[in-house]
Amino acid sequence: MTKDKLPLRFKKRVTLFKLPFGLGDIKMNLSASHGIESVTAQGRLGKLQSNLNYNLHKKTVQGLTSVSGTGLSKQYTLQTKEQSESKPKEESKDGNLKEASDRGSTLPDR
Repeated sequence: MTKDKLPLRFKKRVTLFKLPFGLGDIKMNLSASHGIESVTAQGRLGKLQSNLNYNLHKKTVQGLTSVSGTGLSKQYTLQTKEQSESKPKEESKDGNLKEASDRGSTLPDR
């Protein structure tokens, strides 16, 4: 069975609050199908800019920090409390639980 599509497609970014002197603002992404999708905080101090985005559906926090005019930027993803608690656990030889490592061995197998 197919989902009923809404006859109206609507996506809009709405500014909720602006900081004085152009230092930043807080925006919200709205859509007809999902309601509030995410909340974004943007800040600026001289050439240094920073964005922080919280996605309500994926429950992720992502950020971007950059320096205008230089091409330097850094993207990052922060873990929420729920994501850090849901990390897979693996059992060691002595029976204790430990967090599974995300990276494999860099040494070749012999």
